[in-house]
Amino acid sequence: MSDSINPASIDSVLATMRGIRAEAGLDLTREIAADQQGPKVAATNFGTVLGDALSHVNRLQQDAGQLTNGFVEGTHDDLVSVVVAGQKAGLAFQGLNQVRNQVVSAYQDIMNMPI
Repeated sequence: MSDSINPASIDSVLATMRGIRAEAGLDLTREIAADQQGPKVAATNFGTVLGDALSHVNRLQQDAGQLTNGFVEGTHDDLVSVVVAGQKAGLAFQGLNQVRNQVVSAYQDIMNMPI
């Protein structure tokens, strides 16, 4: 495990978060913009973004659970949509878990910095 944060992995995590927000239909006008001076962060509350991501992942998991229960009970007969919903929920959870891992790693790096 490296002691520094890899900018490429951060970009990957941010791209995942943007994809989740886009799929949820959230406002994307406040996302990170880049110009010649480097990336600039618009006024976005991290808690709001994280809460939106958590809500979206929760909604995907609930939908997958409902489709699965419907299929088991016989009220829903499309196995493909059940599997796709389960995969979407699983991938969204994995992405959220990666974001959590990056935040914890960044926090640990900051806490281990000498004063």
